[in-house]
Amino acid sequence: MSVADPIRFVELAISRPPGDKKIMAIISGYFDDSRTDHYVMVVAGLIGDADQWDCFENKWDALLRKHDVPYLHMKEMMSTSGPFSKWLPRDQHSEEVRDFFIDVVEAIKISDLQSYNTVVRLLDLDKFNKKFGLRLKAYPLAVYGCMARIYKAYPEHIIRLVFDRMEKVDNLLKIAKKYSDGDPVFRGMLNYIVPVPLSKMASAKIVRPLQAADFIAWEIRKLHLKQTEWWEKEDLPDGPNQRFENYKEWSRERFGSNLTPPRKTLEAVAMHREPNGSVFDYWGLNKVHEARGGVW
Repeated sequence: MSVADPIRFVELAISRPPGDKKIMAIISGYFDDSRTDHYVMVVAGLIGDADQWDCFENKWDALLRKHDVPYLHMKEMMSTSGPFSKWLPRDQHSEEVRDFFIDVVEAIKISDLQSYNTVVRLLDLDKFNKKFGLRLKAYPLAVYGCMARIYKAYPEHIIRLVFDRMEKVDNLLKIAKKYSDGDPVFRGMLNYIVPVPLSKMASAKIVRPLQAADFIAWEIRKLHLKQTEWWEKEDLPDGPNQRFENYKEWSRERFGSNLTPPRKTLEAVAMHREPNGSVFDYWGLNKVHEARGGVW
């Protein structure tokens, strides 16, 4: 099976940030979304420097060729047509699928890329919007959450973030920039963190970093759904430390550990790095709203 000609990192790495600064983006990121309709929206991805992305490209190319698939797309894994249908029925090909994902995880780990993600709980967002008469949108909120965490970790670094195409993604990224521009904690964020949509001439099937982002977003969504019982508990404490202690108590009772054990694929990615995730639930949205002085 021939693999479609990929677009490598170096072909997407030129960024012209706002103002007079015109330099090559030393750090770049690639992000995708995953959602469960009417319940949760996740935006997640990976960032790294040129050497890390070059290592990733080589490893990803090798794993695709090894497993004779042209790309990775999580939604297609159970499709009865297409490149992954050869692994159906799944119970007869479980070892092949396991080996494939072992190599996916290894390509991300060995490249030492850093993952970031934001989860937006959609019913909580609806409740929050009604309370304050707002019309905040889930996808821009998730993008804004990722940008804020990246900016906090890499202050005053020019970072170009590429987001996979979706319906009206250009407008949604403009809204995310508006949310970011009004952030009183990280003023000037947009001078350094530059979110852009994937070029219309490209697709995730040939931009390999977006395939890894798709994998991360899918796994984060599955992990969050595993925690549904806790997120829907009533009368959770208000303080962040108290909430975390309450969560750990619930997790110990439910799973026997302080933190909800992730699927083994995500666990392997996360073990070599500290997690960098945010959740916009009703409580979190109210806290951010208060910190912003009610201005979006």
